Amino acid sequence: MSDIDVVLEGRAFVDGEIRYTEVGISEEGRIVAAGNYVSGGERRVELGTSQIMVPAFIDPHVHFRDPGMTAKEDFGTGTMAAVHAGVSCVFDMPNTKPPAVDVRTFQEKKAIVGRKAVTDYGLFAAVTAGINARMLAPLAVGFKLFMGSTTGNILLDDDEEMIPAVRDVLATGLRMSVHAEDDHLIAKGDEKCCRDHLRNRPVAAETTAISRLAEHFRGSNINICHLTTPEGLDLAKAAGFTTEVTLHHLLFEVDRCPGAEYKVNPPIRDIGTRDALFKRFVSGGFDMIGTDHAPHTAEEKARDFQDAPSGIPGVETTMPMIMEMVRRGTIPLSEAVRMGSYNPGRLFGIPKGAIAEGYDADIAVFDMRETSKIDVRRLHSRCGHSPYAGSDAVFPQDVMIRGSLQVREGEFCGEPIGRDVRGLRDRLFRSGRETGGMSARVRDVLSLSARGAARRTSVLQEEPPLRSREVPRSRTVHRPGIEEGKGILRVPQRPQVLRVPAPPYVLPSVPVPPLRQRQAPGRTGPLVQGGMDREGRQRPR
Repeated sequence: MSDIDVVLEGRAFVDGEIRYTEVGISEEGRIVAAGNYVSGGERRVELGTSQIMVPAFIDPHVHFRDPGMTAKEDFGTGTMAAVHAGVSCVFDMPNTKPPAVDVRTFQEKKAIVGRKAVTDYGLFAAVTAGINARMLAPLAVGFKLFMGSTTGNILLDDDEEMIPAVRDVLATGLRMSVHAEDDHLIAKGDEKCCRDHLRNRPVAAETTAISRLAEHFRGSNINICHLTTPEGLDLAKAAGFTTEVTLHHLLFEVDRCPGAEYKVNPPIRDIGTRDALFKRFVSGGFDMIGTDHAPHTAEEKARDFQDAPSGIPGVETTMPMIMEMVRRGTIPLSEAVRMGSYNPGRLFGIPKGAIAEGYDADIAVFDMRETSKIDVRRLHSRCGHSPYAGSDAVFPQDVMIRGSLQVREGEFCGEPIGRDVRGLRDRLFRSGRETGGMSARVRDVLSLSARGAARRTSVLQEEPPLRSREVPRSRTVHRPGIEEGKGILRVPQRPQVLRVPAPPYVLPSVPVPPLRQRQAPGRTGPLVQGGMDREGRQRPR
């Protein structure tokens, strides 16, 4: 066992339940012990009983626009947004400029993003005709197939080219994520609202694309991204594919959310489809939650609907809103961890996603008493707008990545320490585990609200803040500690804030308060909200 550097003491989600746990972390940032009692440790940090440790989240689907489109986002701002949501690792898609399609473009992208990353990351390679998958596999966390046209020009939808390319990709053993819309069924008609966009990209485009893959690759390492319909979910599960869902497809629907801010590929659906999808979500029907964080500037989203780009930002808001669902009892914490942490790590073969020996010490600390409204002014994405403004969310208080504290009391206190997880894939787990695999230790449990009044009270009661007991250190190695209050980086506020309306109707589990808003110039895109600034001063309307 490696020497223990620090021990965290408190309530943690371990082996499918919340219980008192001591977590021993080595100087290398790995969990080397977790149990009722862990001896040693030069520092011991105690959490309050209203706080819980959970495995930090893994986002398997982001578009950080780096390189080539950094006016929208870059890897620094994107990962900064991620870490404030309790996300310790992101998987970035290949449709950048240039796209990551070969070894040269892939290595160039790695060189650019590696020096900016605040979180750990993995990069997808695009599946293209004639792909040399064997050469790309050592560099990539996975492959991405675009069967439907979207941002970028790496469409591959012709069976003569697609089938041999997919065979080569799957032969590498890596997982292939798929944008499953059959491009032959996507129309090019004029669009003035989200219902027109839905008409051009019908349900049949999704179900047909999945059926085509199932015909040739049933049971393969294929992940269907951003599923939008129960029919598509059933087809994917029947084919043995893994499944991913986004928050915007669970909450938004075309008639209540008609504007360009909600334009996305695949499209948001009608209210009946949306509600049916949400029921499948709360019943545990999906394997992973992906944000499909796809930022564009507010000016781009303010264009006429036809010309506005598709994409919704969400990396900083999705998991805090999921934790609010946990707080309300809409879904159990076990489901949030299973879809948001454990499964992404297990399915992509990286040592993250659980508080257990042998895993990276990626830990997020939440206080389930602390809920807040999403304020665009406090978000870190460069795009500067969000369709979730005003929604309730539970943001993490502290976030640790490989044992290094990156967020303390909601403020960034770390540095760009992000590593490419492709280097972690081949790391051997402790004895008894398969290389690159995870032990199936996460089991379903009841939601907190279903475990009795005493349990619920113990989670939500008032409790003193986190405190620490420090032991004198003999080493010179230093990592920002949870108990430290120095070195807090406060992100400058934007001089102008653009904000979009939350939908007037979402599912009862995520109520949205009314907002006073006025239309931005052009009257087609995001809205500007009047009200109080961060210091409590009245802002002009």
